[in-house]
Amino acid sequence: MDYFLLEKQIEELMLLPKDGGLYNKPDSAIQWKFTPYESVKSFFGKIERLKNQTICVILNVENVLRLKQQNFDLTKTYFISDCEVRDVLAMGIGLKKENIFKILNRGNKYFMEQNFKIIFDQGVMNPNFGNTPALRKLAESICRNLTMIADTNHFTQRLENFEKVEQFENLGGGVFQDAKVSTCIVKIDPNKKDHKLKIIGKNKDIIYNGIPRFVPGRDVEEFLWADAIVRMNLPGFDANCGDLYTADVIPPKRKDNKIPLIFTVGRINENNFGRMLYCDKSQLQDATGYGSHKVVMSKSTSLSKIGPLKYAGPEYGCGHNCVSIICESKQQALDTIEYLNSDKVKRLVKVLKTSGAINTKGIFQKIPNLSQKSKWN
Repeated sequence: MDYFLLEKQIEELMLLPKDGGLYNKPDSAIQWKFTPYESVKSFFGKIERLKNQTICVILNVENVLRLKQQNFDLTKTYFISDCEVRDVLAMGIGLKKENIFKILNRGNKYFMEQNFKIIFDQGVMNPNFGNTPALRKLAESICRNLTMIADTNHFTQRLENFEKVEQFENLGGGVFQDAKVSTCIVKIDPNKKDHKLKIIGKNKDIIYNGIPRFVPGRDVEEFLWADAIVRMNLPGFDANCGDLYTADVIPPKRKDNKIPLIFTVGRINENNFGRMLYCDKSQLQDATGYGSHKVVMSKSTSLSKIGPLKYAGPEYGCGHNCVSIICESKQQALDTIEYLNSDKVKRLVKVLKTSGAINTKGIFQKIPNLSQKSKWN
């Protein structure tokens, strides 16, 4: 069997459009199409020591093929499938039908189709990132150990998700060719009792005690530097997104009855703002920041950076895609911009935003505010 051609066949199946006929994938999530070897090589590189264990591949049939390529015993390999095409591919690789089980989705809750009592030694899964918590819960219920590829937002949104993780490696963005989302590979022990977390870095590995206060990046030295600053618990910035979404904006009834709303701040070298809308003064309470001096930035920028910062006067409000920091005066706002553009804040932001492009409230809470600037370096 030509494994390279079979792997390409699987990859092509995963790339079919949602209603392409033969393969109707559950949704259009990029990472369910095909698992790049780069994201699972650390698991498959240790297959030899797992030769006496049972391994369960969940959803991604290409990983069954990779087990066979490395001469793993297919009688000890099991596959959890969500569609018939994956079943056929798994049997084509060499799995027996009795080693293939079905997973069902009902209202974004996942469960086994059969009355399932098997517990596998090892599991490997590249889940639909949007449903990672539910799929992780199912996988943990049938595997003693689980290796999972995940969107780092799985941890950014809820740091308690580190609780059962024994090893974490941030892969950064671009692992999936069609998606720049930041991903990680984690090893999970569902029965873990201690608070030790092994963080795999690009230059060194460390043992971290407890749950990190932000998602570790690939540079462990920079993570430790930023972690020490965050643990000083210095007061941070209070930053908020605007309340009004585009669809909720009520056009002004009269020209003298309008409030300009900033939705994006535009480029740094432009004096004006980017996208603007006008709402009626009847929405005054929802025009976030109206009546105050403020620093504004776009909600979505890029990994590792806040993006362009600008001063906005009291006459402006902020729409949903605009983040604002309220200030007591124009001078305080300008001083805040200068501080946020300083080298040490940029260095801290680079570490805090290794996992997402969104300027969140949580990130700004971790940046010591203007009054604290002399207390850290």
